[in-house]
Amino acid sequence: MRSILAAIEHRAGISLLPTYMLDEPLTANKAKVIYPTCRITNQLYLAYQTKNRNDSPLHTKSRL
Repeated sequence: MRSILAAIEHRAGISLLPTYMLDEPLTANKAKVIYPTCRITNQLYLAYQTKNRNDSPLHTKSRL
């Protein structure tokens, strides 16, 4: 992703990048957001074998 950001900073194309990577390039006018209303979210899923369902790391109550 850093290589893609470097290409964008050198005006070599467009891409979707996480917003956390854009703070500095946006401030330095090395990148710009072309669709500010377009938002993308990620959903993460935890997969495990059912034989391990009673293992303690899987019993945490916190959500990410």
